[in-house]
Amino acid sequence: EDSSLKEIERSLMVLVSREGQRHIYERLAARAGVDLGPAECWLLFRIEEYAPDSATSLASRLELSETSLLPHLERLEEAGLLVGGEDGYTLLALSPNGQEVIGRLVAARRQALGELLEGWSPEQHEELARMLGRLARELLQDDPQPGLVDTRGGQHD
Repeated sequence: EDSSLKEIERSLMVLVSREGQRHIYERLAARAGVDLGPAECWLLFRIEEYAPDSATSLASRLELSETSLLPHLERLEEAGLLVGGEDGYTLLALSPNGQEVIGRLVAARRQALGELLEGWSPEQHEELARMLGRLARELLQDDPQPGLVDTRGGQHD
């Protein structure tokens, strides 16, 4: 059974690796009912990973210019998904609404992964359900940047 789960996981990883990152986040946002672009969805996961952190430090960790992050941070703040210092960016962290959006995106990713398992019912296989939940979060945490400009000025998709 353990080897079957590993084989399923490997197969899912192959299928997922063929998807474009920008399109993954567009579809997940639509599925989760989240009105954010791919870059903002991706950035929410980075903020969750490194919070509390400053915009300057976050940009450095992500190997991006702070200038490229600011418009996306502003959109997240306007949407009520961030809490921060008095200037809004001293220390970045997710608000309760931001945490809820993360949960919805992870659930949408888990559901999409489950749909790739044609003929299997994760609800009837506890180990499979746990693996899908773990993979959904890991894949969203490890995704490369969709549509952000790096410090070299190149565009990522």
